[in-house]
Amino acid sequence: MTFSTAVTVANEIVKAVDFTFAHDQAIGNIAVAMQGVLANPTLDLVIGGVVSPYGGVGGMNVRIDSVYAHSGSSGIDVVDTEVHQPVSIEAADATQDRIDIIQIRGVEEQYDAQNRKFRDPSSGSETTQEINTKKRIKLEIIVKKGTNGSVIAPQADTDFVKLTEIDVPAGTVKITADNIKNITARYAGANNGGWTEDINRTFNPGYLTDIVGKFLVEHTDTGTHKANVIKFPMIKFGNESGDVNGGVIPTGLSMDIVGQNFPALSNIAQVMAALATAVNLAYPYANNILAKYMLIAAEPVAASTANINVVTGGIQTIDGVACSVGQMVFLKDQTNPKENGFWEVQTGAWNRYAGFTTATPDAFDNKFIYVKAGTANRGKVFFMEQESDIGADTLVFQESIFSPIDLPGKVLIRDMSGRTIDDAKREQAIIDAKLDLTSHADMVEGRGRNLLEVFGVANIPQAMAEIRRRLNNNGEIDATGIPDFRGIRIGDYIDGIDFSSVAAPPGGSAAPQAWNDTYKNNRIVVSGFNIYKGYGDTENTKNHILFTFRHVIAKGQMKTSNDNAGGYPATVIRAWLEGAAGDGSGALAMALKQQLGGDYLYTIRLVHSVKGNYSYNSFTLFLPTELEVFGYKTYGDDSNQYNTNVQYPIYQRSGEYRIKRFNGDRWWWWEGDPWAAGATSFAHVDYGGGATCGGASHTEGGVAPAFCVA
Repeated sequence: MTFSTAVTVANEIVKAVDFTFAHDQAIGNIAVAMQGVLANPTLDLVIGGVVSPYGGVGGMNVRIDSVYAHSGSSGIDVVDTEVHQPVSIEAADATQDRIDIIQIRGVEEQYDAQNRKFRDPSSGSETTQEINTKKRIKLEIIVKKGTNGSVIAPQADTDFVKLTEIDVPAGTVKITADNIKNITARYAGANNGGWTEDINRTFNPGYLTDIVGKFLVEHTDTGTHKANVIKFPMIKFGNESGDVNGGVIPTGLSMDIVGQNFPALSNIAQVMAALATAVNLAYPYANNILAKYMLIAAEPVAASTANINVVTGGIQTIDGVACSVGQMVFLKDQTNPKENGFWEVQTGAWNRYAGFTTATPDAFDNKFIYVKAGTANRGKVFFMEQESDIGADTLVFQESIFSPIDLPGKVLIRDMSGRTIDDAKREQAIIDAKLDLTSHADMVEGRGRNLLEVFGVANIPQAMAEIRRRLNNNGEIDATGIPDFRGIRIGDYIDGIDFSSVAAPPGGSAAPQAWNDTYKNNRIVVSGFNIYKGYGDTENTKNHILFTFRHVIAKGQMKTSNDNAGGYPATVIRAWLEGAAGDGSGALAMALKQQLGGDYLYTIRLVHSVKGNYSYNSFTLFLPTELEVFGYKTYGDDSNQYNTNVQYPIYQRSGEYRIKRFNGDRWWWWEGDPWAAGATSFAHVDYGGGATCGGASHTEGGVAPAFCVA
């Protein structure tokens, strides 16, 4: 398109059409000039026209700045220097979002009506008419509403120029700047950020003064870049012609990489190559770190948590573990780190443990130390980062991230079979469970295990807490009430109970004693599982483990005279053991609760012989009956019409556990039912493990009670 205008010559009679053409071309020539400078005439172009919220309390209204717009489809340009406000956006839907658009166009409008005279060219007559004497291109603004629930704006109409998209979320009562998506495209064909429809239909190159101003911020008048203004988007890194590559970029500072120095002029490619080499060397080291460190086969019984005076030495409890003479302990927290290492417990000064002395200075180099017991250190693995000699160097041990048991935040170490220690325990527990609950043929003396070691705990209260957890299946008992007895065997035991504070039973010739590691009078032994569950006039509902005392703990009378009336419930020995009502208030029951670390004793209900009759009674720490020891009646009166008592598993298939001792000598012991054939005696187990009976007032009757833990 070229510039054009109407032309007249001297004395020419000018027609109206000539004036109209001149008017139209005046506007058209301006448009042509703008298009020639700014853009292809077939594209939609806007300068200005920024849409913004209307005032401080504009609600659903917006304003449009002065604007120049060109429609590529109609070819019409419109210029409006006014600021249009308010432009209203229809109210938001209550539940659904939508997207509106604002579109504009130029519309030809005639105005300035005047009375003008017209002469008829044929008759020469004149008339007067009111006509519009002028015309202009006027801006038309339309808000086109989107569809409720749609995430796409409506399309702009033909011949209109799209200014913006406006998000109208459900429930909106005020349009903000965040809702308005103005034109961001600065050249033809560029996308407008945030638009969902007609995304490259309109562009806004901006005012020429602004464009030149932005250019001059980072360039000189000659067009060259000013210092420090080249940004990352202007640089292309790569290996193609003209690209910038790491082989020509200096690091700008000196650095050392694995002992090699790279000066400031070294290029980045050289540094990257050195780093890659270092990583490649480090990978096999890291990958084989466990091959470098080996677990020490010797396992200390405990590890320290604070400094220990090895000169004073003596028997001590370390991290909750009671240590004895000759045991190996691991000291890692000494004030003088040279004293760290393995030590042998002695009654006086301690000495370094054999194999870990100054004679073997590198015994801890590249070694893992596993601690199997303790309140704070159980399951932890320690090592020295730096190789150090015992006696000459400081031995600094630190905790590793590895552990062979399931500890929070630790990486599990597995053995050559791919198992952790806990895996092995669980597998053994399955075997144990089968042995525990089916066959007990191999549960003979010496096969039982210390439950503190089985559970990996330091003391009796901790063992009791673990038993209670298993009885409740860690709080996950289902509707059938199935406990977790896995890993606990008939014959497993707990040592260390001290009864030295308890007086002898009535008429007794021997009082209970402190724990004695030689005689083991006070050892308690796992003897059955859920033996009494479901029985009783008031049902015994709790899961429980039955314990018996391995040996005789004291000697005393059943009754003060040779009289078995009322059976075991009426005896003085019962009152001493568990209280006259069997509620656990007896002297020995109270002491046992204290030793166990809490009220773990389960009071059960059983039908019991009362000599010539039978009645239900409560029992907490009680003497087992003849049926519970031998499995059948010989002398006792316990074979009653209810027939609820069963033989304890500990006494099945072997008489070994029926034979009990007192201070190492075989001794006879009372059972909890009266002699069936007479009124003077109670059943008991003789020295050789056989069934018999004896006078109720005998002062040397052995006491070896049973109890349930729940």
